[in-house]
Amino acid sequence: MNGRAQTAEMVQPNVSSAVENSLCEEGKGDTSLGKSEAFQKLIYWRYCPFNTRTAKLSSKQDSVFRGFLPMAVALEQSNMMLCKGHSELLKFQGSQRKEREFIMYKFCEAWNLVLRLTNKHNSLQSQLEEAMKQHQRLEKKSQEQTQQTVPDDEGPAPNKQQLSEERNSVKAQGTSLLGELKESDKSGDLHAGKERARGQVSTSELMINAWNGHQGEEVGSGSIGSSCLLLRNTLEEKKGWKAQAKQQQLTRYTLILLTSHIKVSTQQEKHTKELIDKLKEEAEKQRAESTSETYTHADIRLSELDM
Repeated sequence: MNGRAQTAEMVQPNVSSAVENSLCEEGKGDTSLGKSEAFQKLIYWRYCPFNTRTAKLSSKQDSVFRGFLPMAVALEQSNMMLCKGHSELLKFQGSQRKEREFIMYKFCEAWNLVLRLTNKHNSLQSQLEEAMKQHQRLEKKSQEQTQQTVPDDEGPAPNKQQLSEERNSVKAQGTSLLGELKESDKSGDLHAGKERARGQVSTSELMINAWNGHQGEEVGSGSIGSSCLLLRNTLEEKKGWKAQAKQQQLTRYTLILLTSHIKVSTQQEKHTKELIDKLKEEAEKQRAESTSETYTHADIRLSELDM
């Protein structure tokens, strides 16, 4: 019998000390009937089969697990909602960062364009000032030259008879030269004679034209040399006036180009400033919308969590 009892004790696991202590404490403060019930429970827990005890414990654990199951499901759902909201928030922050970077890039481009246009505007203004100064200088020079080129020949007027005699003599020289030219054509020396005669004829024609054009003008000595000098001076003066007129036209053309370019640059500056203002307004609007959206997202998540 002792051997069987030892084997039974070795096979059957001992009841937990907490259960025995609770049963003993229940039997201490009761009467004889309470003690007998407590001892009966202790004997039942000690000598009842193992399967029944495990079944009871598993049923208790199942009941406890069933009580905690809705809480676990609710916690899992809340965790899922939080993870989803966190991923959405990260996506929203990434999109906002990209938009901010794009706006800053466009703002930097516009700012660089404004700086470049201001530098060009300043350079064009300096060129315009230089052109205006040059134009004023040229106008002063032209006025001085016109004042200096006033004819100051105050000699006595030549006699009409002398002029007619000189004209006749020149005509006679021309006819003689033409005769020489014909003779040189008849003879063998064509080339040299033609050139010499043509040169003399051209000079004589120039002299005749000068006399015809300047009969009424004041001529110092009335000779051929003075008329030729006066003709040369007038031609040189005309050339100088033409050069001055060309220079003035060039300066005016450059002034017109510079003014048109300055107008275009000012218009571009206005356009770029308007673009910068629009970009600033859009950035402020997007910032306000992003802050409002973040607050609304946070409120929605808090309301979902509260639910």
